[in-house]
Amino acid sequence: MHPAALPVDRCIESNIELVNRILIHLHVGCAVAVVQVLTIGLVNVSSNGITSQTSGFAPVAIGSVLMACIFMGGHVSGGHYNPAVTFGVWLTGRGKITGWQSIGYLVVQLLGSFIASLVYWSISQETFFLAPHPNITHGHAFSAEAMYTFLLVSVVLNVATTKSQADNSFYGLAIGFTVLAGAISVGPISGGGFNPAVGFGPIIVDAIHNGSGHMNTMWIYWLGPLFGSVLAAIAFRITNHHKEYRGGADLAAIVDVRDANGADSNTEDVGLNSPGANGGSTSGRQPGTEPLLK
Repeated sequence: MHPAALPVDRCIESNIELVNRILIHLHVGCAVAVVQVLTIGLVNVSSNGITSQTSGFAPVAIGSVLMACIFMGGHVSGGHYNPAVTFGVWLTGRGKITGWQSIGYLVVQLLGSFIASLVYWSISQETFFLAPHPNITHGHAFSAEAMYTFLLVSVVLNVATTKSQADNSFYGLAIGFTVLAGAISVGPISGGGFNPAVGFGPIIVDAIHNGSGHMNTMWIYWLGPLFGSVLAAIAFRITNHHKEYRGGADLAAIVDVRDANGADSNTEDVGLNSPGANGGSTSGRQPGTEPLLK
């Protein structure tokens, strides 16, 4: 083979691998979004189509299916089933996900929510949508969504994306139980979305079949979770700066090496070549290709 053909072959293989990765993300992310939104619709809807706790086991079903999907697909697609979580991970930096990947995940999440809402309509010939309790103001519902999304994204960032918790076996439990607790606590107040995709698909399908009369509440389930996600990312950067970001982590590594080998030991492999330095890693992966749940 001519030497000039080698780079071309490698480029083709790299592009094929990228396409395969994108297809996997689309398949898993969209399928999980369908399962989650469909579960919410089937177990958590009252007779007028507004989400409410009609079943005492509704939060258990919602938290459990999320938990199962995280364990099932976290190692495949990164476990990005929620735009607020994806946004929070991107805001923390660290090369976990790129801006373009975030946009790709968002498209898949919204598509899955829309498909799930269509499936629910085909099963029940009804639509559903998130809305605050009639006695609750939009401002209070916004606060509830922001508060529990802050908690959810904080849990995800700390148990599923940090170096100190890498390869743990409990991240799905922690995330699922957080959603369960939120659904029980503020589900009767705001509907318990904590996910902009859940606030998108159902209300769009409802508008298609019944008009846009309920679209005035969509902002709650977008701005509330995204605001909570921003707060969670800020809190994460503050509380994990010495462990997750260059500076404190590199200094600690240098000190550990010197303590073990003496002050004159060679520390060239610590710092710029250490995992996480300059946003890189020793695994050979490009920034942004590592799964969230690792």
